[in-house]
Amino acid sequence: PLTLCASPEIRLPGKSIDVVIATDTAALVVTAKRAHRTWRQQPFQNTPLPKQVRKTGPSAVSAEFDGFTAQFTLSASGEMEVTVTGAGALAKPFACPHPFVTEKGTSLIIPLNEGIHYPVDDESIAPRQLIAYGGHGISMPWFGVMDAKGAGMMMILETPDDARIDITRQPGHGLIIRPMWDPSREEYRYPRKARYVFLDRGGYVAMAKRYRAYAQQTGLFKTLAEKRKELPAVDLLIGAANIWNRDMEKVALCRDMKQAGMDMVLWSGGGKPEEIAAINELGYLSSHYDIYQDVWPPNAPANMRREGWPDDLVLLPGGDWMKGWAHHRANPDGTKTIYQGGVISSPRQLARARQRIPEELKTTPYRCRFIDTTTASPWREDYHPQHQLTRSDDRKYKMALLEFVSKEMKLVTG
Repeated sequence: PLTLCASPEIRLPGKSIDVVIATDTAALVVTAKRAHRTWRQQPFQNTPLPKQVRKTGPSAVSAEFDGFTAQFTLSASGEMEVTVTGAGALAKPFACPHPFVTEKGTSLIIPLNEGIHYPVDDESIAPRQLIAYGGHGISMPWFGVMDAKGAGMMMILETPDDARIDITRQPGHGLIIRPMWDPSREEYRYPRKARYVFLDRGGYVAMAKRYRAYAQQTGLFKTLAEKRKELPAVDLLIGAANIWNRDMEKVALCRDMKQAGMDMVLWSGGGKPEEIAAINELGYLSSHYDIYQDVWPPNAPANMRREGWPDDLVLLPGGDWMKGWAHHRANPDGTKTIYQGGVISSPRQLARARQRIPEELKTTPYRCRFIDTTTASPWREDYHPQHQLTRSDDRKYKMALLEFVSKEMKLVTG
C-alpha cells in the first residue's frame, strides 16, 4: 500500500515561480509568474509512482520510490533542483522526474549537433533516445520546451555521465521529453542531479544563454581568446579552411593556396619533417591525424595498429571484448577481408600517446594534432579486471589525453 501525505498536494511558493507537487504521483505543476504560464507534469505510461511524498524543509520535498528517492528543492533564484538517489543494483535506465505535458504550438529544443527545434505536433518526427555522454547524442547536457510566445522550460543535466533524454509521444498529446538515468556499472552508484529553469521569454536563445552561464559557473567555459593566451597558435585556427589532401605534392599545393589568397589554412594532410617545416613557414597551422581508440588483431596488416591486443581491450559485462572499427580490405581476387578492431581502454590510450607524440615531435614540427573518436564515441564502461572503469572514469582519462596534447605538448588540439 502507498503511504501518502494527508494533503493531496504540497505547495512551495517562490518569488518568480510557485510549485505544487502532487502527493500521489510526485508530478509538478509550476506557475511562472512573469510569463503567466503554467507547466504541468503527467506520469508517463508504466511510470512508477511514489510510496511517500513529504515536505522536508521550507522549500524542499522528498518523494520515495521503490529503489530510489527524488528530492525537489526550490532555490532562491527560482530554479528547481532535483537530486535522485538510489543504492544497490540497477538493471536498466529509469526515468525521473515525470515529463511536462506539451501542447499544440510548443516545441522541443534539443542540442543535437548544432541544435534542433522539434514542433511537438509534427507526426513525422520519430521517438528516439539520445545519450548525454557521447558525440552522437546531445552535444550539451540540457533540453527544453518552448511555447509560441518564447516562454520556456529547460532542464540542465548536472551529472550527464550516465544520463540520456527520451523523446517520445504521450497518448493524447504530442512529443514530450524526459530525462533518464543509466546504470553505472549495473548500480545506482551516486546521486543524479538536474535543475529546471523556467524562462518568461527569449525561447531557445535564452536557454542557450542560461546554459552558457552554467558552463561559466562550473568551469566548462573557455573562450578562444583565453586559449590563445596559453597557446598562440590557436590564432591560426580562427577562420582557417581545413584542408585534407594526400594525393598531391603537399608543399606545392600549400604554396598554390597561399598565392591564391588563402592566408588561413589548417593543413590536416600531415607530411615529412621538411614538408611540415615549409608549411609552417607559410603561416599555416600544420596538423596530423591520430587515433588511440582502436586496435586490431595480430593477423591484421602491418600498417594497422596491433599493440595492446588483447590485454588493453575494453571488456563488456559478460567478458566479451568491445568491438570497434571494422577495416575492410580488398583482395586481388575481388573478395574482401574484414579485420574487426577492438576498443582500447582509455588509460592505455593515454599511455600510448605519451610514448608516441613526444617522439614524433622531435623530428616533425607540427603545430596541431587531431585525435579522432575521443569525444565522438560515448564514455565507456570497462569490466576488464586489470582496468575497470565507470563512464566517469573513462571521461577523466579521455580529457587527460586531450590535456596532454594541448597543455604538455603545446599543440592546438582537435
